[in-house]
Amino acid sequence: MAKKEKKLPRLKFKCWNCERTYTLLPSEITEEQKLIVPCPYCDAEAVVKVEPFKKRVMSVARRRDEEGSAIGFEYDFPEVIPTENPGQS
Repeated sequence: MAKKEKKLPRLKFKCWNCERTYTLLPSEITEEQKLIVPCPYCDAEAVVKVEPFKKRVMSVARRRDEEGSAIGFEYDFPEVIPTENPGQS
């Protein structure tokens, strides 16, 4: 049976340049990554540092005689995610 991938939700961003909000659907977010989210209104390139929104999660799986756990992470983004000027980050 194939493992289902968790789909990312549509995220809302606030442009650092024009201060308008817009939504995008990111394809993936990795822990090393900064998201680059261009503003559709003013065409400014914007950067989101994902590290401040990362939180650790632990899952426990139990079988008859075994117990295992895994520590991972997920992101807890605010309703509107602030962006930064890529030249200043």
